[in-house]
Amino acid sequence: MTGNFKCGEPGDSPSTCRSLVDYSSKQGTTYGNIKTLFAVKKLRSIFESNLLPLSTQRTQCVNPNQVVHVPVPCSCSNRTGVSNRTPVYTVKKGDTLFFIASEIFGGLVQYQRISDLNKISDASEIDVGQRFWIPLPSMRSI
Repeated sequence: MTGNFKCGEPGDSPSTCRSLVDYSSKQGTTYGNIKTLFAVKKLRSIFESNLLPLSTQRTQCVNPNQVVHVPVPCSCSNRTGVSNRTPVYTVKKGDTLFFIASEIFGGLVQYQRISDLNKISDASEIDVGQRFWIPLPSMRSI
């Protein structure tokens, strides 16, 4: 998932960067929903990352399995990057970590990684309303 993306130089102290992740939804969605899901501050940045006109509407449909480049802030350490404490997901009724990782976030992250980095002791027991960071891998810098 991380491709050839490399943050910083070997031995550098942790730093921050901007990265793109390639997201696709199996069910289809809208650009506005993607903005919310990934906690992107300005919809314009999604449009620019995908070479879309700035007049594109937030309600415009994104087809199932269509790849959308989503800009995310990342944190770099040991030449690898991961999203910098964003996005944060709130558990809904019926969610499991596997479902969140594979369906909601399109397989960009493994459920075990969400569990490990959020110190969830039992990945099969999450509660509605619980919030945790989705550690997305940095794919390429912007």
